[in-house]
Amino acid sequence: MPATRRFRSSPFLPKASKTTPATLPLLHRAIKALILGDLLMKCLYRVRPYEVEKGSANKLYELWDTIVRETIEHHGYSKTAAKAPGIRKGYLPYNVLAKEIVKSFDNLPLRDIPRKVRVGVVGEILVKYQPDANNHVVDVIESQDCEAVV
Repeated sequence: MPATRRFRSSPFLPKASKTTPATLPLLHRAIKALILGDLLMKCLYRVRPYEVEKGSANKLYELWDTIVRETIEHHGYSKTAAKAPGIRKGYLPYNVLAKEIVKSFDNLPLRDIPRKVRVGVVGEILVKYQPDANNHVVDVIESQDCEAVV
């Protein structure tokens, strides 16, 4: 009998795959994406209850969502950002990108009303950020004339 022992394959054991290993640059880009995604959500939830024109905050969020995806994928370059009015930059390094996001949400026209009641959403990360998992709790909070803090 040979010295090496052979194991039967099991459907429960993971199979060897040819996936890309997690390298340091890949992890760095993933962390940037997480931080920028969180920044976008915070900016959206902060200004949406006070927007003058309904849907303008969502429209701005969708623009920046596209730009962030492109810059992460293409190492700082974005065709959408180069064409967007008010930005007109094709190359946005991480720190400039974050500042431009905040600046654009700060420039969004808002109603001049007292600060609304802020309601915090706590819990597991999937339940906090996935509308289908939390029964659209942010929409419910905003429909009750409050500001959601996630």
